[in-house]
Amino acid sequence: MPNGFAKLRLVASPPERFARVSLTDSRGLYKRSFAGLGEAVRKIRVDFGIPIEFGKIGIYSRSQIDALKEPGHNCAIGCIRYSAVDGPTASDGIIVYIKPACYGNEPRDIYEYFKRSETFPHESTADQFFSESQFESYRMLGAHTMDQLCTERRGDFRSFICHILERHLEMKPSEWPAELIEPSADTPGQIPGNERKQPQK
Repeated sequence: MPNGFAKLRLVASPPERFARVSLTDSRGLYKRSFAGLGEAVRKIRVDFGIPIEFGKIGIYSRSQIDALKEPGHNCAIGCIRYSAVDGPTASDGIIVYIKPACYGNEPRDIYEYFKRSETFPHESTADQFFSESQFESYRMLGAHTMDQLCTERRGDFRSFICHILERHLEMKPSEWPAELIEPSADTPGQIPGNERKQPQK
């Protein structure tokens, strides 16, 4: 089993047909390759026939930061195409992929450690004895990342996704994957800014 696939623990999702999956990847990000995610997506497609599709992933390694011409992100949203196996009437799933990254807009103590450590936030875990500043920098980066993603959400996963699309990924409501985040029995209400007109009787 590929090492990255084992670390991501994504294998359970497709067989169970989870409608919504949140995945955090703390593996190293070298040359923006997303090796662990790629290995997991490939193996799930081979083993279960289920494609997992992402659009553009705007998560960047530290070597790319200076050349960035657009804001960097800490997450991406993809579609789990259950319908490719279960038929066109089957519901697809949605996956939120979260990966720590630094772009210079973090709290000053995190950014100071980022400038001091050439491999942060993807340092090797071979040395299990983290220093106080090292441990605290990772803890605060995780807290800062999730605070940015979860601010103003209304308590359900659909609202969480809507907030990421609108505030973090800066996508227009017309570009949202509405078929995946539309209201359901467990998450009633309209998608903000993307209400659908009811057919006239």
